[in-house]
Amino acid sequence: ERFGCRAFSVDPVLENNERGQELVAEHESGHLVELRQGTIEQIPAEDGSFQLVFSRDMLGHIEDLALGLSECRRVLSPGGAMVIFEVFATPMLTPEELRSLCADTATVPERMSVEIFEETAAAAGFTIESLEILGSEHVEASQESGTAPNYLLQISRLRRARESLLEELGEVPYRVMYGNALWSIYRLIGKLESRIYVLRRQ
Repeated sequence: ERFGCRAFSVDPVLENNERGQELVAEHESGHLVELRQGTIEQIPAEDGSFQLVFSRDMLGHIEDLALGLSECRRVLSPGGAMVIFEVFATPMLTPEELRSLCADTATVPERMSVEIFEETAAAAGFTIESLEILGSEHVEASQESGTAPNYLLQISRLRRARESLLEELGEVPYRVMYGNALWSIYRLIGKLESRIYVLRRQ
């Protein structure tokens, strides 16, 4: 409201949209927000509808990144920008670690590659206007403040009680918990890094 902007949200999960509608209805600026069910590969909006597209921590789960980025370019007005916050693998992450981590977190392995991402963005009609590579400060702060679990202890206990937890939780919830904890540890030790891209529509 401060900048006179309207926000348009797209989420494929019905429950997320329903919860979002509840939160929007309670907010004083809720009249400026519209939520629709959809996907990045098929955005329910007209060509050139927006000046800015924002994406955080979701491109890793997209099978067809080229289509998704092309859709984002389609709905941007000429000269519009796309801001992307995403986690990528560094050279420290081994191929086996990448394969296992992606399997546990439902991440497409190719989406963890900086080179593939940048090539795909260029092919979709974007130029990289700016790039900021973040360190592990955010994860460190969450550990120091206690706002997030102690990921190393969590991994240790998940490994130690693996059989009983598999029986109690089931394989998928167990692997998700393990993968998410390992993801944060890899960010702390430099095997993963967060990047913020500003892409400009050509």
